[in-house]
Amino acid sequence: MIDAVAALGNPGLCATTVVLFALWLWLAGLPRMVFGFTLGFALVGLATLALKWLVATPGATLWPDGALVSQYFPSGHTALATAIYGSLAMALAYAGGGRWRYTPVFALVLAGAVAVARVAARAHPAGDVLAGMTIGMIGPASTYLGVIREVGPLPAAGRILGVFLTTLLLGWLLPAPIGDLLH
Repeated sequence: MIDAVAALGNPGLCATTVVLFALWLWLAGLPRMVFGFTLGFALVGLATLALKWLVATPGATLWPDGALVSQYFPSGHTALATAIYGSLAMALAYAGGGRWRYTPVFALVLAGAVAVARVAARAHPAGDVLAGMTIGMIGPASTYLGVIREVGPLPAAGRILGVFLTTLLLGWLLPAPIGDLLH
């Protein structure tokens, strides 16, 4: 179960999902939302990679209880989960209003679940996932800026969610072959 939750931030899954979802947004005539969505995802990925390159010490170390944990600061899975699900939540809240305005809370809970799963699996200490969530907030902020500047009306929130879930399923079945680049 822990691995399944952590997989929601898998770089290959997220990359496939973002590409397919952005393609659908483009075909739906939402270029500003495409730009905000993909820019946010790209910035999160680049920031995470840059920090891993500067700070990470590959390998493992012992926690106080003797368990091994990687030292790949920050958590890329958590950063990507925060970016992608937070970005979706911004679009849903803007498009749907009403009850949909609470979707950012759900997105935060989902990203938090990925973070907890990474800590529970001893892949990262708490500081790594906290940094990952902080970096991941770039995604929803960028998407929000794209959404509010969109000229045309957004599709219904239910349709956006349906397309996103379809692209997420395709990402799960056919993840981009980028390995575990953001670990």
